Amino acid sequence: MIKEKANMKLRLALKGKNIPYWQMAKKLGVSEQTFVRWMREPLPAKTEQKIACLIEDWK
Repeated sequence: MIKEKANMKLRLALKGKNIPYWQMAKKLGVSEQTFVRWMREPLPAKTEQKIACLIEDWK
C-alpha cells in the first residue's frame, strides 16, 4: 500500500503554479529548511489556509 504524503493538496498547488519551496518560505518569513520540515507532517488548519491563500494570490 502506498502512503500519501502529508499536505498533498498544497504540494500539488505549489507544483501547479511552479512555486519553489524556497520562494514560498521567503514569503512566509522562514528558511527553506523550516518550510520543508513543515511539509512533512500535516499542518495546523490556520497555517495550511495561510499557505493556500498565498498560493492562490501568487503572481
